[in-house]
Amino acid sequence: MSQQVYNIKNFRKFYMQKKKTLLMNVAYMRKSIVFILSLLIVSGLFTVPFSVALAPYTAGDSWNIKTPTPITQERDNTFVITMDDKIYAIRAGVTECYDLVTDDWVTLEPMPISSNRFSAIVSCQNKIYCIGPNVTAVYDPYTNSWSTKTSIANQVGSVLQVGSVLQAHAMGDKVFVMTRQVEDLVQDVDITNYYGVVKDTLGRSYSCCIARLYMYDPVKDVWTEKTIVPYPVPISWASFYGKSVLVLMDNKLVFLGEFFTEKSVTLENNQLGYKVLIYDLELDIWTEKELPVPDGFSFHDATGVTSGRYAPQRIYFFNSDQTFVYNPARNSWSTASSIPTGRGSYSVVVVDDVFYVIGHKAIGTGGYDEETGLSWSGVRYEAVNFQYIPLGYNGALTFTFSLLHSLYIVALSLTAGLIVVGLVYVIFQKKETLKNKKIETEKTEEPYV
Repeated sequence: MSQQVYNIKNFRKFYMQKKKTLLMNVAYMRKSIVFILSLLIVSGLFTVPFSVALAPYTAGDSWNIKTPTPITQERDNTFVITMDDKIYAIRAGVTECYDLVTDDWVTLEPMPISSNRFSAIVSCQNKIYCIGPNVTAVYDPYTNSWSTKTSIANQVGSVLQVGSVLQAHAMGDKVFVMTRQVEDLVQDVDITNYYGVVKDTLGRSYSCCIARLYMYDPVKDVWTEKTIVPYPVPISWASFYGKSVLVLMDNKLVFLGEFFTEKSVTLENNQLGYKVLIYDLELDIWTEKELPVPDGFSFHDATGVTSGRYAPQRIYFFNSDQTFVYNPARNSWSTASSIPTGRGSYSVVVVDDVFYVIGHKAIGTGGYDEETGLSWSGVRYEAVNFQYIPLGYNGALTFTFSLLHSLYIVALSLTAGLIVVGLVYVIFQKKETLKNKKIETEKTEEPYV
């Protein structure tokens, strides 16, 4: 009997010890969970100020070298467009696709027309449209095939010159194309090199042409003319390619360039001014504002727009020796780092607010290659592919190009959080200790009854 009592006492003692240990573990786990949660919350509060403080070190405005196109054709323009997270580069007899993830190129079905017959490229409804004055070539990436559609000239009945199609953009399921047409102002036109005197039927002389906007419906294969650009534009070879640019911002077409200040201009009154013309699709109207132009600036085909999602909304002009950045909200300019190689022929495509500048750089006026034993005279071109991270970029690529900065911010935030939570814990423990001492003191001072 005594043995049974002894066993029961031991069992109770063992049970109480286990219960006490379990309660202590639960209390410890609760304290640990509270500590970790507190640490994460407090550290999170430090992340924002640390990110702001370190913003100058994590901002973009940097260039990265990517794999260039494998097929090089000197002096031939390359037109680039993005679709389904891939970049398509198209030129005479060549169609290539660049994979952003693998940094590799693959060669696709070649374009069946020469590149000098089109001067604008756009993606719409999962197809790529290469548009010129007298040709509309369509590439289907899913079938790797080409087809042709109705051209602007065939639709509107006007004989457009090579280079008169400027840029194209897609809004919804429609394609919008900007053209410059001398024939709208004159009957007798001598534009062998887009120079010389232009006269109308009354004998009045002009040095300008009209910019017209057309809308293309891919389903109906029909072109429709929209409201004409309200100001004439200068006519010269340089004017067709270097005096204006059409971009898409907030589902509106923005036409920046040099225009005649009067809507009817002769050579005796040929004042020029820079303007921003904005086209509203719903209202089919143009609005305008004056455009201040910084010293050294010139319009260039290598132009791209950040949407405002991952980088502040800006228009970037990648000139050979400098990059100009236009802020449409403030109507102001700033500068950014220039293309690493300088002079060349480039096209720009933007993917999630990251720029890819693709084309050919000029590498000299003559030379000799020791490896191949080949020599050349005149300017030689080499294919390039640059990735540009814009000013104030905060997108997904932050992990790749500023990993150390990100880890640094996390480490600083955790350290600051640990210090704060640790101090709070020490203060709390000190109060608990003082409280327990007070209780013990009161117990020892109680009178014996």
